[in-house]
Amino acid sequence: LVARIAALDEKGSLDAVRARVAAGDDALAIIADCQRGMQFVGEDYQSGKYFISGLIMAGEIFREAMEILEPLLPAPAPIDAKGDRDSSGRNSSGRDATAGSVLICTVRGDIHDIGKSILVTLLRSYGLVVHDLGVDVPPAEVAQQVVELAPDVVGLSGLLTAAHASMRETVAELRRIAPRLDRAPTIIIGGG
Repeated sequence: LVARIAALDEKGSLDAVRARVAAGDDALAIIADCQRGMQFVGEDYQSGKYFISGLIMAGEIFREAMEILEPLLPAPAPIDAKGDRDSSGRNSSGRDATAGSVLICTVRGDIHDIGKSILVTLLRSYGLVVHDLGVDVPPAEVAQQVVELAPDVVGLSGLLTAAHASMRETVAELRRIAPRLDRAPTIIIGGG
């Protein structure tokens, strides 16, 4: 599977995923191998062997693999209302607590979402609750959702140069509302 993804072999990669699912392999182990294949694609891109089209193709292969695997992933258990967890990682109700929550979007002025979509899938596969607001999201909408959802992390994505100004506006808006929040989220900015 790793080698097929690294070689951008879409059919072979998806056939390998389906075969491993049919054999009863753990979905997270299959995802880990997909990630390793993606890492090799990234290295080949950095060395000049692949171009941007290779990254796009790899992203599409990964997205299709996750369509197969996502229904097999366990649903995250909610954190209790206080966010309490004991040393075993369980909340006060005795159920496993999630690793946290993330609000993510592509900022206003940009509609690129391949990288964001891959990240959303990976975060969900590791038990995080992810609120994906989509693309071309204005700063005020991000701020409103942060107030309503109280995420641990806010991820802002943008590929176009024009998105830089929108990211700055969004961060400024989040800083403006921070005093109203019980706990301000960590903000992560990325492209893709």
